[in-house]
Amino acid sequence: AKTVVDFVVGTGEFMPASEMRVFPNPTSGQLYFDLPNMPDERFDVFIFDTEGKLLLQKPLSHSVRSMQLEGLPEGILWVKVAGKEKEFFGKVVYKK
Repeated sequence: AKTVVDFVVGTGEFMPASEMRVFPNPTSGQLYFDLPNMPDERFDVFIFDTEGKLLLQKPLSHSVRSMQLEGLPEGILWVKVAGKEKEFFGKVVYKK
């Protein structure tokens, strides 16, 4: 599994990009999240296309850390993981 976060952006407390892993990358549909230092029990995952259009939003928790991308367009997708206190931002490549 590879770390896929290229940079972190925003206005709050952000964890270093190296502390978020989203895998596999590229993915064929199933996406897993490894957030060992996320203090929030629950968090939201937002998936955007390269133009910034929100394609999918899903609540996750430390016990459920995966999601399906079925129905989304192939290509580069931006991933934002947001808790109450911390956020991450990165990208994945989706190939069916």
